[in-house]
Amino acid sequence: MIIISNLMDITYIIQAHKHPLQLKRLITVLNTKNASFYVHIDVKSNIEDFKKTISLENVFFIKERVDCIWGDFSQVKATLNLIKNVIRDNRSGFVVFLSGQDYPIKNVNTIESFLLENKKGNFISLKPINELWSKKECDSRVKSYRFNYSSKRGDCVIVSKLNKYSVKCLLKGKITFRQFLRLIFYKKELKNTVNFHGGSNWWALNTETIAKVNTYISKNKEDLFSFFKYTHCSDEIFFQTIINTLMKTDNSINVEDSVTYVNWFRKKCTLPVTFNKDDLSELINQPSSKLFARKFDIDFDEEILDLLDKEISIK
Repeated sequence: MIIISNLMDITYIIQAHKHPLQLKRLITVLNTKNASFYVHIDVKSNIEDFKKTISLENVFFIKERVDCIWGDFSQVKATLNLIKNVIRDNRSGFVVFLSGQDYPIKNVNTIESFLLENKKGNFISLKPINELWSKKECDSRVKSYRFNYSSKRGDCVIVSKLNKYSVKCLLKGKITFRQFLRLIFYKKELKNTVNFHGGSNWWALNTETIAKVNTYISKNKEDLFSFFKYTHCSDEIFFQTIINTLMKTDNSINVEDSVTYVNWFRKKCTLPVTFNKDDLSELINQPSSKLFARKFDIDFDEEILDLLDKEISIK
């Protein structure tokens, strides 16, 4: 454990589903006396594999595990379960949300110093959804219903309203009769008028903001959950929309862009980019405000993590 003094506490909340050794590397490189780690392991994964690999007093595997489905509200629920544990344990300072396939691209001194210097800040991608996606994509997220068939990625249907397509989905068994009735009798909307905002679902928020977000969710849980549980890729809208709503009446919440770098723009590859050793220069030359990157996969290329360790090691 690296010892860094006179710095604020940092709580890392991490969602992971595979590669216990990769998760161990992530935690090890970030581990200081100021750090604690709360980890959600997908219920489909064997948590004992992770517990055997990672045994540290400041690493907490939360008990409230959910079946995380890509693009589904279950991703948000897992994050909320992590936040619940952080609040229960009265953590202060910063809460940094990472996946098990993230990795720092700055050394731990730089990360903790940056967060200390910006202790009143919040770092989350936050833009009106019509600046991020086409009208069709926006409508598919906030006006349409997402119904899952299974936990498999993409095994779902997105239906907007009662029309020929939804009738065809019913007749072909793609949606249940109960889901079909929802299309007839319920309009998908939030009771409180909001301006939907979105962005990357990886963020770093100070604990004062976390508390405000949690209070807002507690007061509006039924409305929020009934809406977002049918929202496609709700993890890219949920926290952004809530924080934007809070900012309208609370000017103490200051927001800057996410501290996590993700490459969504490379051609001829699966996005986001899974980095390899050839991407070292791209990663280490990111601006000072980019502290982490995703994503990495040790089955694809572990050498990039070795190279990053050398580049960001504390001299």
